[in-house]
Amino acid sequence: MKRRSVLAAGVAALAGCSAGADTPPVTDTDALNAAFLDRFNAMREERGLRSASQSDVLTEMASAHAANMADHDYLGHEQPDGTSIEDRFRERGLLPQCRVPVPGSDRYYPGAENVAGAVESGEVTHPGTDETFYISGPDSLARFVMDSWMTSPPHRDVMTLPAIQELGIGVGRNGEDLFVAVEFC
Repeated sequence: MKRRSVLAAGVAALAGCSAGADTPPVTDTDALNAAFLDRFNAMREERGLRSASQSDVLTEMASAHAANMADHDYLGHEQPDGTSIEDRFRERGLLPQCRVPVPGSDRYYPGAENVAGAVESGEVTHPGTDETFYISGPDSLARFVMDSWMTSPPHRDVMTLPAIQELGIGVGRNGEDLFVAVEFC
């Protein structure tokens, strides 16, 4: 992973360790979606925003983008072939229904996305608490990504868009490097 200290929009990179015997693998998409959705909806409830549901098509889209980032060793919203977020939403028939209004303007996002990079060995310092933390499975990855994005204004702004109704999260692996994408509609 060439950008170990970068999340898209500037959050520090994540690290972790392997899972215990009773913990699903960090790449278990169903467990990651459930863990992230619980945290995401709790955050939105605290802010008086409506909760979201998990979408199979957004999960497939997030998983495909995370796998693309892992396969090509990059972290970003535009794929090396030039495919954009809007292209990925359009290819899956998600436009125009996934247009997410930008609050206070007449503009919209063609869906929304957050991405992150993580390393699945070692320890990390949890953002805001200075707690030593290990990524040991989907729950701890969801916690760390969610909490990291909440400390990053651009990521937090996406996750607190009032119009969000659905999401899907995926993770790709390249050796110990993990690549996470979440798609919002």
